Amino acid sequence: MGKEDAEGWRDKPFPLYERLANIFGANYGTGKGAETPADVVDELDQIEANGQSLRGTFSEAVNEAEVFLGELPW
Repeated sequence: MGKEDAEGWRDKPFPLYERLANIFGANYGTGKGAETPADVVDELDQIEANGQSLRGTFSEAVNEAEVFLGELPW
């Protein structure tokens, strides 16, 4: 997307900006919070070792995502 393509978006309200900024923050280009597949496997192993259910953890994440997506104005 070039500068010319962005011209139409200048001075336009973006009602979800604050919410998306809270979710994604400014770490998209820094690598902060990035995980390798090995990190994910280690985290899942820790969850299982603590006796937590991966199914329950996944279900909670899906429910949170569905609530967020349901609040979007589309």
